[in-house]
Amino acid sequence: MVWMGQVHGTKILKLSRPSPRGFLPSTDGCLTSASNLALLVRTADCLPILLYDERCRSICALHAGWRGLLGGIVSKGVSELSAAASCSPSKIFAAFGPSIHMSCYEIGEEVRRFFFDAYGQDAARFFRRYKKSLRMSLQGLAVRQLVMAGLRPACIKPSEHCTACSPKEYYSFRARKDAGRIAAYIFKR
Repeated sequence: MVWMGQVHGTKILKLSRPSPRGFLPSTDGCLTSASNLALLVRTADCLPILLYDERCRSICALHAGWRGLLGGIVSKGVSELSAAASCSPSKIFAAFGPSIHMSCYEIGEEVRRFFFDAYGQDAARFFRRYKKSLRMSLQGLAVRQLVMAGLRPACIKPSEHCTACSPKEYYSFRARKDAGRIAAYIFKR
């Protein structure tokens, strides 16, 4: 098993075997074609994305917060997995773990501006005003990026579970600053 020292970036490591201590510093994604290797992503509101190709030649785990989504970690992960598995992105499946949902994810105006600068008006549907606060959909943005990268919508499985709404079941940094972490992993036999 390997896990990442996540830094809200876009670095993805390709592994041919487990890392010596199982820890990958300063990394927000990893992929492998090796058997018997689990890739683990830890979150407490950010979105864990697990990818695999239909013949399960390769697997990928991504940590996607707003910075990673803005930086392109999703399209980068799909591109690298597609190359490693020698398959079209339309043959890749994605599953999301629990994360903070739009109803609870309050952000600043500057974050919204970053996405509008990058995506134009297409970004509008992933942001909502609620009373005096601004909300953002990590899952909505990730689904859009996966589809833009070539995945079929039917092959994307979002999570119904909001970390902030369910603090007894999931860790949420927004709900409790001293929160632990949720582990999501993908394993290739």
